[in-house]
Amino acid sequence: MAFPGVAETATQSFSTGTSHVTTLFSTIDPNDLLIIGFLLNNNTTFTTPANWVSEATQNSSSPTSRFQVFSKVAVGNEDGTSVDFVTAVSVGARVVKLRISAATWFAAASGITAAMGTFGSGDPPNLAPGWGALDILWIIFSASDNAGNPFGTPPANYINGFSSSGAQGRIESHRRELNASSENPAAWTGAEAKPDFICTMAIRPASGGSTAFRRSNVLGTRTGSRSL
Repeated sequence: MAFPGVAETATQSFSTGTSHVTTLFSTIDPNDLLIIGFLLNNNTTFTTPANWVSEATQNSSSPTSRFQVFSKVAVGNEDGTSVDFVTAVSVGARVVKLRISAATWFAAASGITAAMGTFGSGDPPNLAPGWGALDILWIIFSASDNAGNPFGTPPANYINGFSSSGAQGRIESHRRELNASSENPAAWTGAEAKPDFICTMAIRPASGGSTAFRRSNVLGTRTGSRSL
């Protein structure tokens, strides 16, 4: 067994509007896992694009903002294309994107799950996917509508951080490889303000365990359709 591998990452930003045409990676193979995390600087809703799944979401009325993370198991015809994540009202957005190599992860809907933490805590939630102890890739997303100000020091053992920040706010992603059946990441530390939105995600490796489709997560909602 080996850990799921992140092939590429990228960021993007959007000024105020309802259309958020998100550019995908130039090379995408069948069964690659595509992950897109959004921070909106207003509390509104998305229309989930066809064949994408909302893995977790949380909104806030103070400050008025929303975090949501989507995924798609690639069919192989997405190279260099884009997808429009449409919102109900006009908002600005910050985006982080990841591509997981097809050969390194479970390559099915049951191979990804996520949970939202308590708003404003800066403490990623415990996540127990139910797969047993495997070489799991754990990803955390951290976001705030805070004019792009830094958060401080990320949870211990989480590395390879990348972010998108500016007037619309700040969103970051960090990850950890750990053989375990569950993971409870440490909280953000430092004098800076902690992220408002915090999400823990697990990606299952290419071998091991059952293929039951998980459709629920903690303090979040998983909806959408998937083509396999």
